[in-house]
Amino acid sequence: MSILIHVPKSSPNFNRQSTYAKRLKEKAIEGSIVENDNLDTLASKVRAIAKFNSGNINVIQRRLTSRIVAGYNYTITADLKNSLEGDQQLLEIERMPVRDSVGACINGWKYTGEPLEIPDDIFNDHIDYTLERYQDVVRLNSVLPKIAKKYAESLPDRSESYRFLIPHLNNMKKIKVAVMELKTLTVDFDDDDMVFDLKTNIKKLVGGLGKFSDELPSTQMVMSASDYVGYFSTPCDRSSRQKLTEITKKASMTGHTSWIRDTLYYQMDRKAYMASCSDDCTVKLWNLTDNEVVATLRDHESYIFTLAKFDLNDTPCLASGSNDKTIKVWNLRTHKLIMTLNGHSSYVRSLVAYYEGGKPFLVSGSADNTLKIWKPATQSLVATLKGHTSFVLTLAQYTDANGVPCVASGGYDAKLKLWDLENRELITSLPGHNSYIWKLVAFETEYGSFLASGDADGAIKLWNLRTNTFVTTMLGHDGLVYGLSVFTRKGKTFLASGDSKGMVKFWDPLNHELVNTYQGIFTAVNSLSTFYRKSKPYLTIGHCQNIELWS
Repeated sequence: MSILIHVPKSSPNFNRQSTYAKRLKEKAIEGSIVENDNLDTLASKVRAIAKFNSGNINVIQRRLTSRIVAGYNYTITADLKNSLEGDQQLLEIERMPVRDSVGACINGWKYTGEPLEIPDDIFNDHIDYTLERYQDVVRLNSVLPKIAKKYAESLPDRSESYRFLIPHLNNMKKIKVAVMELKTLTVDFDDDDMVFDLKTNIKKLVGGLGKFSDELPSTQMVMSASDYVGYFSTPCDRSSRQKLTEITKKASMTGHTSWIRDTLYYQMDRKAYMASCSDDCTVKLWNLTDNEVVATLRDHESYIFTLAKFDLNDTPCLASGSNDKTIKVWNLRTHKLIMTLNGHSSYVRSLVAYYEGGKPFLVSGSADNTLKIWKPATQSLVATLKGHTSFVLTLAQYTDANGVPCVASGGYDAKLKLWDLENRELITSLPGHNSYIWKLVAFETEYGSFLASGDADGAIKLWNLRTNTFVTTMLGHDGLVYGLSVFTRKGKTFLASGDSKGMVKFWDPLNHELVNTYQGIFTAVNSLSTFYRKSKPYLTIGHCQNIELWS
């Protein structure tokens, strides 16, 4: 008689936490509320944790391309019957290291702690409090301190206001623990304790079989087991990639009488809307429930090139920039014009919005070669940034590792510049383009902050916004790159691009790969943007006077 004990290859979702990470979890009460706390001190504690996290996220970023021992494949064979008789040579534990990049290990990580608290959204910030992957950690660590600062500056400093800030402090503690878990994934997997435990447990198993063997002395008992233990479930998980295989047109929206220049998605009263602007000198607001126009905004005297949304004193606002040299701000509820901002001496070609001290600001790029910073609350011009030698065609707003608001600008002079909006100064110029830069988009990924820039030669360049360095050039367009937009699908980041010849391409920007090309479907793609409905990404394509929604 023989007994075979076979332990099949399994898939434990093992996520090692070092002693250091466990200590961090125990110390998570640091920054707890004390009796004399006020709104400012609560916001300061949120910022202090965010600063600590940012330092460790920077360490993770620097190690992403390093290769480490990510885990081990174990093979165990044992003749249990003869091992009982003292032959230790019949017990073998073979361990083969599996090496991979830190980036792959970070990408395989998933948050398993308590979900974040969802505070009252009194300023309609529409923050996504989902914490699952590394990109969520980076995003939330950047966003929550700004929200806490805005609450501290805007709310009355009394005890009933604390309930709006306390959830942010509690959430930052959870993010801190997640950051330290992630940091453990940047060094070799340590299995010394596991090998010791395996040997100990096998000896216990052998001992437990002693009585059975005594009663059936002719029994043969053999153990065979194989498994992988490491930073992700199984070695094959590392190579699995999400592919974007097909998109389909969901809707067509008509109403403009000339070229579409920009589109912008927004939500109001739990309903989905879209704003669009055109060479027909109008802004149209669309209800995405039935894709019908709900309002047409008329006051510009020339082509409208750009749109930006922000909230002013709880009022949802839309800014539009035009070739008539003005920026107009509209109330999205009443569809009325609130203000006109004058100051540029030529066309306004690009707009972005950002917040500082809880107050909204606008940045505009113009054919007068300047960027201007505006404060809508006072209808005033705050600063003029000079450095370009020709038209400023495109802007992209982002936040640096320290939470400072910044903007990237690209222009007809083929120059790409990064600006510090807090100190109103140039950070650096990034050389590399040989023709004018038509479109920029900044985005966060599990590997950090990046900027994509598209030019008139059809080239798309990728830049690391943490180090302000060039990453790669992605080629494939034959026309001017008019549109760039980023979206995620099942946790993977994609870059969409559209050009003057009607070609739309999808890229995997982190692996610098072309995923798919759609050609011959559109005329020139004048604008490209993405939004999400029910967690599903949609692509808005403006070509000629038509707007199409694809998913």
